[in-house]
Amino acid sequence: MLNRKIEKLITDHLNSGADGILLIEGARGVGKTTSVRRACSELFDNIIEINLLGDLNGRRSFAEMHSAEDFYLKLSLTAGDRLKSREDTLIFLDDIQAYPNVVDILDQLSSDGKFTFIACGSGIEDANTSPAVRRVKMYPLDFEEFLYANGIYGIAVEAMQKKFERLEPLDASEHEKIMDLFQRYLFVGGMPYAVTTYLKMRNIQAVRRAQTEISDLYRSAAGEHDRTAHTSCRKIFDLIAENMRRRKKRVRAREIENRAGAVFSDYRDDFMYLDTAGVALVCRALSDAPSSDCFAKEMLKLYPNDVGILSSVLFGNNIRAIYDDRRSVELGSLYECAAACELAAHGRRLFYYDVRNKGECDLVARDEEGKYIPLRVKSGKDRVVYSAAGSLLANKSIDTGSSYVLSNDREIRVRSGICYIPVYYVMFI
Repeated sequence: MLNRKIEKLITDHLNSGADGILLIEGARGVGKTTSVRRACSELFDNIIEINLLGDLNGRRSFAEMHSAEDFYLKLSLTAGDRLKSREDTLIFLDDIQAYPNVVDILDQLSSDGKFTFIACGSGIEDANTSPAVRRVKMYPLDFEEFLYANGIYGIAVEAMQKKFERLEPLDASEHEKIMDLFQRYLFVGGMPYAVTTYLKMRNIQAVRRAQTEISDLYRSAAGEHDRTAHTSCRKIFDLIAENMRRRKKRVRAREIENRAGAVFSDYRDDFMYLDTAGVALVCRALSDAPSSDCFAKEMLKLYPNDVGILSSVLFGNNIRAIYDDRRSVELGSLYECAAACELAAHGRRLFYYDVRNKGECDLVARDEEGKYIPLRVKSGKDRVVYSAAGSLLANKSIDTGSSYVLSNDREIRVRSGICYIPVYYVMFI
């Protein structure tokens, strides 16, 4: 049984008495349904679960409805004998993306107060922005959750966090153990299917089969999007891992279909789909004069939503290359992807900084106060001061906070305003 942090969020929300409906969004396979079931089973004896994707592919009971009254009529026909009171009945709407019309009436279902609702889905457009709907993103297991799965429990993680806050390193034996687990995380990743396969079998080939199944599911979904939108979503999906083999990982519009003159606006719907569906993490460019118009300016990177899926493409069954820390673009990309996945799971918006004559920061996260946090991620040990981070810190037009270099080195040191820390400490940024 995997310990997912979102389950506490679900429990806290339902215990709070808040009227709003919690809508959990995330890519397929990240564990949304399992987490909802586990958290809600502790609070409700009477749970009515409706899989709307199954309904769409079957009876289509909820296709023609546009109000709460329509919904309750359909619901009473399928589960009328189980409907009790708001206090003891939870209605769980799973795969809600199948019916945008149901998403549109969530605020009505919330305000009428008849029952307690929770919903989850993937690829949900931002149609319903009502304050009555609390939208929360869910991701694959982050590194902290992976530690839990491998027997490193909360008290140990709390002790590590205090050391990070005091800028103190772990001792040598502790560092070796956590680095070993971090390297395992690089090839297993955080998809629940892959993690449970690894914990049960300890077989890298079985883990890779699980990751391939998930990746094929995403590729197929991208192909389905192509058929409805007449775009090139699947080609962009296939380019994500290929771009990670490069030192410069920026997406280039002309390479998507090998078409000269192609611009990012030609593929805007594709990028938005991959982002909304949760299968890719969008990392926007941060220039000396920050701009949000990165799609038009061809200034973005795409990361896979799971480092394990990336490692299956880059390294296959060769996990020795990961453990040996052989310097390579591919291994550096793996570390960078792991950091991006961790930051995204913590709700950080992702940016990067690459300005001619000023250097490059692989990642720039944004904290709750709106400050930018420059990060450089390196496989192996690192003792180089990076000019790009210094340029960012000195740039008065960009509000920056702390700056970090993440590497395998156990020691912690601060030079020129840049803090060098072990890569696993990214879970506390």
